[in-house]
Amino acid sequence: MTETSIAVVDDHPLLKRGVGVLFGQDSGYSLVASGSKAADVCLIMKQFCPDVLIVDLNMPGDAFRAISDSSRLFPKIKILVFTASDSTEDVTRALESGAKAFVQKGGTADELLEAIETVLRDETYISPCFAVKVIKTLQNREFLKKESGNAKLNVREEQLIRLLFC
Repeated sequence: MTETSIAVVDDHPLLKRGVGVLFGQDSGYSLVASGSKAADVCLIMKQFCPDVLIVDLNMPGDAFRAISDSSRLFPKIKILVFTASDSTEDVTRALESGAKAFVQKGGTADELLEAIETVLRDETYISPCFAVKVIKTLQNREFLKKESGNAKLNVREEQLIRLLFC
């Protein structure tokens, strides 16, 4: 069994160290690189080509742009957003930008590991405690569109609904 290579980009040194310890304890993973700003996302992908890149949204630079650019340039690398944000807009924007998972930092180590395993199977992961909020947001958007005479969801909204109910 080969190790899954992981990289993390977050501006909190303690968090990066904790993630490094987590992956150091599990022989199935290896932390190959870390960065602290959005500009590091593409650099790490290019230089280290990790299997999974864990990215925070709240750090110097435009994390959404970095996710979008990197997912386009390196489509085989799975991007997992690991953030304290509780905004449903951030979830949809991150997924639309190319992230394959959205995990809240308040979760457990097992949840982060589950998210990694999920994206490695080419599936999408959203923290379970957050999935209900995302569904409600999409339902509200659908209701508002119906009220305005346009009842269609966009392609990404339809994908999110299918992923959440499967």
